[in-house]
Amino acid sequence: MTIIMLKLLVSTALITATSANLFPIHGSDGEIKFSIQNDGSAALVGGFTAPTLTATESLVTPSVSASQTLLVGDLNVATTFDANAAERAAMQQTIDKLEADSAANQIAEQEQNSRVDKIEADAATNAAADAELTERVSKVEADAEMAAKAEEEQNSKLAESEQAWAEKMAAQEAAFNEKLLALETKHAEDNEAQQKVLDQLVKIMSRFDVSGELESLRQANQGQGAEPTNPQ
Repeated sequence: MTIIMLKLLVSTALITATSANLFPIHGSDGEIKFSIQNDGSAALVGGFTAPTLTATESLVTPSVSASQTLLVGDLNVATTFDANAAERAAMQQTIDKLEADSAANQIAEQEQNSRVDKIEADAATNAAADAELTERVSKVEADAEMAAKAEEEQNSKLAESEQAWAEKMAAQEAAFNEKLLALETKHAEDNEAQQKVLDQLVKIMSRFDVSGELESLRQANQGQGAEPTNPQ
């Protein structure tokens, strides 16, 4: 950077017949290079150099170059540009780091989403397996309940059958005992009647001296009556 250069590039306006040049300055080619018009305006072709350039209202130019200092108020824009460049470089580094971190975070997020998807898939599979297991357990419990109910009904029928059989056997035993008692009673009555007949015969035959045979017959008849009777 060298001396302050301020280049003012303005469009050269055509000088009309009514605005006369009060102070025209011609170049070596005969063309007007600088002039002051009657209305106070000035026209310049080329560059303008001065230690200080002051404008009371505004300064319009498409380009401004400052080799050392460019003040806007109390702010030195030239040094601010350098500071801003460093700040922009640091900011760019921060942006680059943020973009790299963002890319890494996206990769990590994708991996995390993949893990979450796998966990959700495993959870869905486990839920299906749990549902199937619960259904199988429910079926086993239902089958066990039906088996227990069937066994209870079978035990009840068996108890009823046993009770009916016991009652039938008791009735048959009672009938048998009753029949046996009746037979024994009849047999005893028959023996008693036979004994009476024999006794009567003994009395009759005693007159014929056959008492020994009759006594033997009576004793045999008594022995036969004393034996237990078991009718079929």
